[in-house]
Amino acid sequence: MLQALRRASTTTSSGTGLEAWPSASAKTFSQFLGTDVRHLDGPAVILDLNVIRRNCALMLETCDTLKVGWRAHVKTHKTIELAKLQVGDAPRPVNLIVSTVNEALFLLPWLVECKQQGRKVNVVYGVPPSSTCFKRLSPLREQLGHDSISFLLDHPAQLRNLIGPSPTTESVPVWIKVDPGYHRAGAAPKSTELEILLNTIKQHASSDKVHSHPLVKLIGFYTHMGHSYGAKSSSDALNFLADEIQQVLDATEGATPQDFGVTRFTISVGATPTAASAANLVSDPNASTTVKEVMAKVASTHELELHAGVYPTLDMQQMSTHARANMTTSDIGIRILAEVLSVYENRETPEALIGAGSLALGREPCQSYPGWGVLAPNPWKPQDDKVIYDEEGKTGWMVKRISQEHGILSWEGPKEKKYPLTIGEKVLLWPNHACIAGPNFNAYYIVDSAQGEGKEMEIVDAWVRARGW
Repeated sequence: MLQALRRASTTTSSGTGLEAWPSASAKTFSQFLGTDVRHLDGPAVILDLNVIRRNCALMLETCDTLKVGWRAHVKTHKTIELAKLQVGDAPRPVNLIVSTVNEALFLLPWLVECKQQGRKVNVVYGVPPSSTCFKRLSPLREQLGHDSISFLLDHPAQLRNLIGPSPTTESVPVWIKVDPGYHRAGAAPKSTELEILLNTIKQHASSDKVHSHPLVKLIGFYTHMGHSYGAKSSSDALNFLADEIQQVLDATEGATPQDFGVTRFTISVGATPTAASAANLVSDPNASTTVKEVMAKVASTHELELHAGVYPTLDMQQMSTHARANMTTSDIGIRILAEVLSVYENRETPEALIGAGSLALGREPCQSYPGWGVLAPNPWKPQDDKVIYDEEGKTGWMVKRISQEHGILSWEGPKEKKYPLTIGEKVLLWPNHACIAGPNFNAYYIVDSAQGEGKEMEIVDAWVRARGW
């Protein structure tokens, strides 16, 4: 049986009593292997392995060509299978970001395997540490190595959550979270807050009369360019990338790596729009000289790495940024399956009721259209000359209103171009934000469009997600 379906227990265990919060049993989904996704009860979430492989491979190739490091965020999917595609095969390092302790616990068996294969493993806990997270993650440090788990800081008081009254016997790796203007978390470059934080870390990054070893070491500076989701072109996204790198570079001013226990700092930048835009530097020799110049500036003194999370699946938000040249909806690897429950042809605007609401699609807006999801092409039904989705003309079936368990599809555009819907048919939807559309599902059903016509919607696997925090 396929790898994902071998994991029959309801928890993921490291073999040492460390367990993740309960996740669904993969056995639950085995009955659908080899069947068409139309046989699923909706709503269900479908991933296209062919598309996801392609997106992951492109990111790795881009980083290799640009000679920068790469760190994959797993919060979008929370699965072992997709994390493997994100980091590639050995001997590539396994550099990850998790947003919850439970994600790290869920990945632990695979991470142990990677260490046994001689691969370097480093997991960044992606939010400033709470009072309990370090204790929960400490056993992972014991199993994977003390340098394998690192933490983000943006305030001196957070150090207490890492070293506390009983410091560890090994230095704790930390990053400074830099605020590039998004104002979600982080210390602003050249700010008094950053200066105080640096001084506090520096005091703990060397041994003294009380401690025989440094309590922490500063690996580098990390940022998330969240407002790059407002990009509307590849040049916009590249400008965000240049600004992001420069701001983190500014944050390093006055900090000498040797004073913090390292030889060179790592500057880690990214969000999917900025990380994806880096591919333009490879495909177009004339793309942003500004980005190339600031990257060269970093390379002279520090290490540079990119990070991102939603790029393997993409979604409507990412389509709206046009961050990567020639990116189209064929690059979206996630769709939500739903059933048409009713149709309302005689309303002022034709509408249809679907069995997928905010719990299936999420409730995040998209800058390119006013709605919560868009009808994707139906592989079981010829579309002829009917329009599926036209961003420029704002034409297509769009989820215009949404409740907990159902949504209202509304036709936007010329009625003669309307794609007909019938009660009982299964439809596929592109969600606005894949990270938010996935959490209420226990697993992803996997199809592979590379199998060819007639088999592109056959279920080939099921990937169980980590659950909880």
